[in-house]
Amino acid sequence: SVVFSSATIATGDSFEYFARSTGLDRLEPDTWSTHRFDSSYDLEHQMKVFVLTDVAEPNKLGYIADVSRACLQIHEALGGGILTLFTNKNEMRTVFDEVAPYLRHEGIELYCQGRGTSVKRLRDAFLADEHSSLFALKSFWEGFDAPGDTLRCVVLPKLPFARPDDPLICERRVRERDAWRMHILPEAIIDVKQAAGRLIRTSTDSGFLVLGDARLLSKGYGKVFLRSLPTSDVQCVTVEELADYLMTQRLPE
Repeated sequence: SVVFSSATIATGDSFEYFARSTGLDRLEPDTWSTHRFDSSYDLEHQMKVFVLTDVAEPNKLGYIADVSRACLQIHEALGGGILTLFTNKNEMRTVFDEVAPYLRHEGIELYCQGRGTSVKRLRDAFLADEHSSLFALKSFWEGFDAPGDTLRCVVLPKLPFARPDDPLICERRVRERDAWRMHILPEAIIDVKQAAGRLIRTSTDSGFLVLGDARLLSKGYGKVFLRSLPTSDVQCVTVEELADYLMTQRLPE
């Protein structure tokens, strides 16, 4: 017997993508089966998800300015302990350059992943200070463990869809008529679940997942992402409403 086990195999309640990726769907249906188990953590009470309603869609006028405004207000409200995961290095750097000076004035050290800085060094610096925060790229979307008050909030400004000019994506589009639904969408859903998994690492952790991509509310596939999250406690709020709430959750200095 062979057992595949992971917190991010399924997209929602469906194992279709995993079965297709591994070739299980080519076997006789009675030779394999899937099972989905609830988490041992009480995620409904440990995690809250917020979707921002006043951030422009990616690649639209005002998007970077809105993301910068959101990051600034979230950091000021919570006082650090935030991991912001970007899909684009240039966007990350632009937002960092905009908000870091203001946060430094508020006593919040903001680290940013970049060339010449090791992942381990960034990780250690972030873990050493509960009031610091980190802007990071793909290497921090999975496998990064920061339990306790060191990490109280994960922010995803943009859904992690694969680049349209990626060679593998281009080839899939040539070979398969519905490559977006069969590959690109489920892979992005799994990446979001991986990112959300950075937040709750022990049974005593609690925190907030902030999703800043307006397409969650304007596109039909947005509901698929939200249904795949580990909690049903999802609230749609403005940046200001979120900041007001997070102020009540801030750690003492």
